[in-house]
Amino acid sequence: MASPFTVFRRNQKILLAIVGIGAMVAFVFLDPLTRYMSRNSRQVNPVVVQTRYGALTQNELGAMRQSRELVELFLRSVSIETMDAQIAKGLLDGRMRGAAVQQWFSMWQQRLMGRSKLGPDEAAIETLVLSRKAEQLGLVVSDRAINDLLKQITQDSLDSEALQAVMKKQHPGRRISAARLFEAIRTEMLASQFNQLFVQTLRDIPPAQRFECYLRLNRRAKAEIMPLAVVDFVSQVSDPSAEQLKAYYEAHKNQYPDPNSPQPGFKQAKRAAFQYFKADFAQIKERLKPEVTEAEIKEYYEQNKAQFRTLNLPSDKTQEEKPPSEDAAPQTDEAKPTESPKPDGEKPAEPKSPQSSRDQRAATIRLVSATTVDDEKPAEPATPAESQPEKTAPAADAKEGPSEKPAEDKPAEGEATSQAAEEPKYEPLDKVQDTIRESLASQKAAKQIDDIFEELGAAMRRYTDELDRYSVGKETDTRAAAPAPFPFAALAKSKGVEAKELPLVTAAEASAEDIGRVAFAAGGAQAIRSFADFAYSDTLRTYQPNILADNEGNSYLFWKTEEEAAYVPKFEKIRERVLSAWKLVEARNPARKRAEEYAAQARAADKPLAEFFSTQANLKVTDTNSFSWLTMGNVPFDPNAQLRISDVDGVDRVGQEFMEAVFELSPGGVGVAMNHPQDTVYVVRLIEYARSLDELREDFASERQNRYLAVADPERRSTYLAWLADLNRDAGVHWLRKPDATVGRRFAADDAPPDDMDD
Repeated sequence: MASPFTVFRRNQKILLAIVGIGAMVAFVFLDPLTRYMSRNSRQVNPVVVQTRYGALTQNELGAMRQSRELVELFLRSVSIETMDAQIAKGLLDGRMRGAAVQQWFSMWQQRLMGRSKLGPDEAAIETLVLSRKAEQLGLVVSDRAINDLLKQITQDSLDSEALQAVMKKQHPGRRISAARLFEAIRTEMLASQFNQLFVQTLRDIPPAQRFECYLRLNRRAKAEIMPLAVVDFVSQVSDPSAEQLKAYYEAHKNQYPDPNSPQPGFKQAKRAAFQYFKADFAQIKERLKPEVTEAEIKEYYEQNKAQFRTLNLPSDKTQEEKPPSEDAAPQTDEAKPTESPKPDGEKPAEPKSPQSSRDQRAATIRLVSATTVDDEKPAEPATPAESQPEKTAPAADAKEGPSEKPAEDKPAEGEATSQAAEEPKYEPLDKVQDTIRESLASQKAAKQIDDIFEELGAAMRRYTDELDRYSVGKETDTRAAAPAPFPFAALAKSKGVEAKELPLVTAAEASAEDIGRVAFAAGGAQAIRSFADFAYSDTLRTYQPNILADNEGNSYLFWKTEEEAAYVPKFEKIRERVLSAWKLVEARNPARKRAEEYAAQARAADKPLAEFFSTQANLKVTDTNSFSWLTMGNVPFDPNAQLRISDVDGVDRVGQEFMEAVFELSPGGVGVAMNHPQDTVYVVRLIEYARSLDELREDFASERQNRYLAVADPERRSTYLAWLADLNRDAGVHWLRKPDATVGRRFAADDAPPDDMDD
């Protein structure tokens, strides 16, 4: 047999030529091909954000988001179970279940997971930065600390088995390990604790600054004002050069016009048109009330008696004479989840459980992570000295006879053995039947709206399919006919709902309509989206049906029928508008100059404005109402009120500049100030303050801080955000793509389980 080398020697010239050509091809194409293939492989899971703690890929960021969603979902489920336990114990009215669950969840979600960023990507990175900073400071969250937190969240009403059941309910057919849940909670606790360390430093405000906050809410002024419209001084402004005007256009072409802003904008906002069905919940409920039968009312009463249990609240005297029993929690407001989450990252007040920690029984919750076991047993709760009986009962394992109860625990003759042994009492049916009828009618109305919208939604989806088929088919079939217009009004009439349409409008214009005022939760207590955010997003395509509901229970089934993208018009097309805007801004200078001249004249004359300028018909002087710098509305101490600048009679769109100018004046003093959009300048003469500083100081000394310290919130918020920005810079956070600002979906039943979930 011939050697292979013989074949090679015989054909060496040809083979060498082939090898040489192959080498040249490889030299030219192999390296770019390798880089291309490597780049494509990286694009499947690209790095999306860089930090000093490492570069994070899309999958790694997704895992961080998923961990936060796991904690949030667990908190919501535990809140439901906790409130159900409170209802079963008679500590909570069952009719308040929904509101109580949401309030309890919101409080704990804000306390544990509240971040300055609403977007899930940025919130996850903020959690990472805060938790790593906490670790650098030596903060540690043990498994026992997590167990203690779970006791607080659950009001010590759920044992380990109940908590495991909660975890199983979140993902049926799949078990989430305690280790995974504990690590997710641990990260959130570290971030929250470090955050609170800084927030605590913002709460201490010097007395002088506190008094200033108090004055802004409580010092009231009355003034004379004389407005000068800036537009009246435009004629005094010369035209700019062509270069100046073009430069002005370039500086503001990407800003949207805002009537409340002192700066112009030339970009045209996105516009969209909508059709929608509106189901009026109140009307439908009233229509269905007569259909609620007596049998349905009785059945509801029997099946939901816990909602109508009467609570025998002990009198103050009874509470003094007899301490609460071991098994019955006192019926106080502290047992109810009424604490609201604090805004702007502030720590909410400590949630209060039905019993103080010293009076609680031995801990029953020991949900311990699979990776770290805390063998230390919790200390036995101490008995308060004032509640100890004169004669201490022997230990349970003592050899002597059965222990005797303290004398004060023995019921008096003819008295019930204990309050817990009494039969529960309920409101009679005839007293609550109207409430039940209302509830059943609401349920029927909700179901009817769901059924109506399901039918209308199916019709809308069929029409969308027809449009899609026509859009595809018309390219190949010139005879294809477009679908007939959707029978919008006819369908609405047949189903007893309203049919409404919005022409091409901006988001601001849509917000003035009923559907435009809808705001809805999008996956979390913090994630609230408005109709404009959702309907004007690029992800919502035309003729895609969606359902929203407002706070009154009204439901809206809508789709977007047309849209025009935002755009920047060419300079040549809006040149005159740019010129008008430029002149209006420049006219502020002569307007303010004239106002200063009038103010100087009024000061020299030392007369009221109305008297001094009475002979000049073109100048109008009016008196304002009595106003403070800031207000929270007309309802005293409304917890839902928002701090805002007060309205002033005769002043259009008041701003900070106006208030600063007024409250720097002494009675009789004259000054000049502009409104917020700076289209009007005012000559202002202070008539009087309602009360002297000495009187206000006396009241300030006895006033509770929570009634005025909200004034400092904007400044504290600014300081807090600056601190977070410094942390981000120190952590080297750099996004390689735009962070996702939408709320991610929950785990679905058919999702692939994460790597660290147990099957």
